Amino acid sequence: MVLGQRQALLSSFSRAHRQQILRNLPLTRPSRNTITDPQELETALQSIAETGLGVDNEEFIDGMVACSVPSVGRRAACMPACSCMRRRCARSLDELEAMEPLLRRAADELAELLLEARPQDGPPSA
Repeated sequence: MVLGQRQALLSSFSRAHRQQILRNLPLTRPSRNTITDPQELETALQSIAETGLGVDNEEFIDGMVACSVPSVGRRAACMPACSCMRRRCARSLDELEAMEPLLRRAADELAELLLEARPQDGPPSA
């Protein structure tokens, strides 16, 4: 199953790379809206690549909606994604999509923090 943050990450890869990965992933159905058809998933990933916004419309858990944006580094390398997930009764999908600017700011800040961290610096001193 490929949901939310994973969709945002996969959408940043080339189509050939995505297809190679998807061939090795089981597409199980934990909820009624989970995408299990490889071509339908590829179409969704292309849309996410164009908009930069991943949407989970009850694909993971019935009654749960989410939006995700990838954190993109300086060289357009995708890093972890930022997402917001809520029960449909607490927030509608439209309300979550309206939070896109906030998610993008958080994703940009996360990318900067990860790029600033240098392994050669070692762990912080106590």
